[in-house]
Amino acid sequence: REWQVVASDLHGEQPQAVPGRRGSGTTLDNHFAVIPADRTWRPQPLLKPLVDGPQSAVVTGPAGEEIFCDEHGRVRVKFNWDRYNPADQ
Repeated sequence: REWQVVASDLHGEQPQAVPGRRGSGTTLDNHFAVIPADRTWRPQPLLKPLVDGPQSAVVTGPAGEEIFCDEHGRVRVKFNWDRYNPADQ
Protein backbone atom coordinates (compact mmCIF):
# COMPACT_ATOMS: atom_id res chain seq x y z
CA ARG A 1 0.00 0.00 0.00
CA GLU A 2 1.20 3.53 -0.79
CA TRP A 3 0.95 6.47 1.60
CA GLN A 4 1.20 10.21 1.41
CA VAL A 5 2.71 12.31 4.18
CA VAL A 6 0.36 15.08 5.34
CA ALA A 7 2.32 16.35 8.36
CA SER A 8 5.81 15.95 9.75
CA ASP A 9 7.82 17.13 12.73
CA LEU A 10 11.59 16.83 12.72
CA HIS A 11 13.72 17.51 15.80
CA GLY A 12 17.49 17.08 15.94
CA GLU A 13 20.02 17.60 18.70
CA GLN A 14 23.79 17.52 18.74
CA PRO A 15 24.87 18.49 22.28
CA GLN A 16 28.55 17.67 21.78
CA ALA A 17 28.77 20.51 19.21
CA VAL A 18 28.30 23.11 21.99
CA PRO A 19 31.60 23.92 23.75
CA GLY A 20 31.69 22.64 27.32
CA ARG A 21 28.69 20.35 26.87
CA ARG A 22 28.64 16.61 26.81
CA GLY A 23 25.87 14.46 25.58
CA SER A 24 24.91 11.07 24.35
CA GLY A 25 25.60 11.97 20.75
CA THR A 26 23.49 13.17 17.89
CA THR A 27 19.79 12.39 18.06
CA LEU A 28 17.13 12.85 15.43
CA ASP A 29 13.41 12.37 16.01
CA ASN A 30 10.94 12.34 13.16
CA HIS A 31 7.19 12.11 13.67
CA PHE A 32 4.79 12.13 10.76
CA ALA A 33 1.16 11.57 9.82
CA VAL A 34 0.14 9.68 6.70
CA ILE A 35 -3.03 8.84 4.83
CA PRO A 36 -3.62 6.36 2.01
CA ALA A 37 -2.19 7.66 -1.27
CA ASP A 38 -5.53 7.25 -3.06
CA ARG A 39 -7.34 9.60 -0.65
CA THR A 40 -7.67 13.27 -1.58
CA TRP A 41 -6.12 15.61 0.94
CA ARG A 42 -6.17 19.37 1.22
CA PRO A 43 -4.41 21.41 3.88
CA GLN A 44 -6.56 23.41 6.29
CA PRO A 45 -7.21 26.92 5.00
CA LEU A 46 -5.04 29.64 6.44
CA LEU A 47 -6.59 31.70 9.19
CA LYS A 48 -7.81 35.14 8.22
CA PRO A 49 -5.27 37.73 9.37
CA LEU A 50 -6.39 39.86 12.29
CA VAL A 51 -5.56 43.52 12.83
CA ASP A 52 -4.30 44.26 16.31
CA GLY A 53 -5.77 47.55 17.49
CA PRO A 54 -7.71 50.39 15.86
CA GLN A 55 -7.13 51.57 12.30
CA SER A 56 -7.46 55.25 11.39
CA ALA A 57 -8.85 56.38 8.03
CA VAL A 58 -10.27 59.43 6.25
CA VAL A 59 -13.79 59.51 4.79
CA THR A 60 -13.53 60.10 1.03
CA GLY A 61 -15.89 60.89 -1.82
CA PRO A 62 -16.36 62.98 -4.96
CA ALA A 63 -15.04 66.56 -4.94
CA GLY A 64 -17.56 69.15 -3.74
CA GLU A 65 -19.51 66.73 -1.53
CA GLU A 66 -19.35 67.22 2.24
CA ILE A 67 -20.24 63.61 3.08
CA PHE A 68 -21.04 61.22 0.25
CA CYS A 69 -23.18 58.16 1.05
CA ASP A 70 -24.21 55.43 -1.36
CA GLU A 71 -27.79 54.14 -1.63
CA HIS A 72 -27.24 51.98 1.47
CA GLY A 73 -25.96 54.85 3.64
CA ARG A 74 -22.34 53.67 3.53
CA VAL A 75 -19.31 55.92 3.20
CA ARG A 76 -15.97 55.09 1.62
CA VAL A 77 -12.79 55.48 3.65
CA LYS A 78 -9.11 55.61 2.75
CA PHE A 79 -6.75 54.00 5.23
CA ASN A 80 -3.42 55.72 5.82
CA TRP A 81 -1.51 52.62 4.74
CA ASP A 82 -3.46 52.24 1.44
CA ARG A 83 -1.20 53.52 -1.36
CA TYR A 84 -3.08 52.15 -4.34
CA ASN A 85 -6.73 53.29 -4.13
CA PRO A 86 -7.45 56.93 -4.96
CA ALA A 87 -9.10 59.04 -2.27
CA ASP A 88 -11.73 60.58 -4.58
CA GLN A 89 -13.92 57.56 -5.28
